[in-house]
Amino acid sequence: MSLEILQPPPLPPWEGMHPLVVHFPIALLIVAPILMLLAMIFPTRSFGLAALVVMGLGVASAWVSTATGTAAYDVMEVEDDAGYDLAEEHSDLTHFARNTFTLLTIAYAIILFTAAKSEKKWLRVGAPLLLLLLWAPSLNILANAAHSGGELVHQYGAKAPLAEEATDAETTEEIE
Repeated sequence: MSLEILQPPPLPPWEGMHPLVVHFPIALLIVAPILMLLAMIFPTRSFGLAALVVMGLGVASAWVSTATGTAAYDVMEVEDDAGYDLAEEHSDLTHFARNTFTLLTIAYAIILFTAAKSEKKWLRVGAPLLLLLLWAPSLNILANAAHSGGELVHQYGAKAPLAEEATDAETTEEIE
């Protein structure tokens, strides 16, 4: 067994990063409402803060994901023109989902920190419940965005550029 397996793979260019980063916002933004529910069931600050951190990370990674997706679109290759139409729809959905979750995260932060200063029940339970009700349709938007991205890859063969592979000589020099 060679030492190559201990070396990280080469990083792709910015426009090729989309496949690497796209799954983070999807996973994080799906987990966040679970933490919001736990914060309502067990009204401690730790679950509320955990939900906010996960939401913040999800939104931050959504901004990175849409930026890399936009860059990937500029160099994208698909098998037919219908793929480009789907790519436009995918872009619209992802930007809408990103902006929606950004606003929901800001609203949740305001509620969370306002609730810390006040013991009003609606701040602790009612307002987060309202956000959860808004979260459900937002998850559908996110799911549709993810589905259209999967269609681009698996049905239309959309590809992102990969990093240049190092030659065997370069790999040998790096290991030594």
